[in-house]
Amino acid sequence: METALVPNAVQFHRAKELITPRAPVYAFGPNEIEKVFGLSLGFDMLPILFTEADLIQAHELNQYLIRQVGTGKDGKPLTVKSLCAQFENKLGDGKLLYNTDWYEEEVFFTTDSPRPGWALVSRDIIPGSAGVNYILQTQALSDYLVGKVYGGQELPAVYQTAVDEFKAHKAELEGLLNTDWRKCAEGLAGLKLNRWFREKPVEVLYGLIVQHEVNHERLLEKTWTWTNQRSSYDSLVYVGYCASDGTDVHDGHPGYSPSHLGVRFFRSSADLVP
Repeated sequence: METALVPNAVQFHRAKELITPRAPVYAFGPNEIEKVFGLSLGFDMLPILFTEADLIQAHELNQYLIRQVGTGKDGKPLTVKSLCAQFENKLGDGKLLYNTDWYEEEVFFTTDSPRPGWALVSRDIIPGSAGVNYILQTQALSDYLVGKVYGGQELPAVYQTAVDEFKAHKAELEGLLNTDWRKCAEGLAGLKLNRWFREKPVEVLYGLIVQHEVNHERLLEKTWTWTNQRSSYDSLVYVGYCASDGTDVHDGHPGYSPSHLGVRFFRSSADLVP
């Protein structure tokens, strides 16, 4: 991402003041990440690339700031599989993952890593995203970006391209939903709006672990968030119900719309390039 897009980017100590005026902690920087994952980030110079206004708004929208890393303490890619192994499939007094049987050979389990950099993430699914299909969830993401994150102000050009792309393809995707759902899922997963503003499964798990280890709380206890990754069955992967018996991972047809399946808003500096 070009720093010209965010000329007033802030340092972590200031970001923490803005997004965490009171407990619980809403900002997870190098110290927290090193402690949780046993890493050594050294003198972390990676710029946050969010403005003070971004961080104030993120606090109002119940989002948290997190430093994501792509590799584990062994220097290898950090994946859902490696996290499960590192934490011995435990989270506090309970389990980390509920049942991995169906997805142990899936790319999102064995290979995908978090996007390195700073990200702002909703603590729970965003309003209007539950109980609707993946296309309408994508519309909810667009509306949230325009109406809440930017409050109706003009979007940066790079963000506007994602909104415009979705508008241009929405009708086609709605048609495919009933005629070729696999092609529909592929098209949805490829949209900038979903690639940039939805999490990967590994990013969801990464955040759940950090929140629990630092704040001793389980997010997404009664909800799922639909991610931007597909399984080998061509369905779209969702993660949640992070209870003591383990976080649940499933996949679903893009027309699937249970009442507790929504989407968290995710915004990272790693993907947002012109």
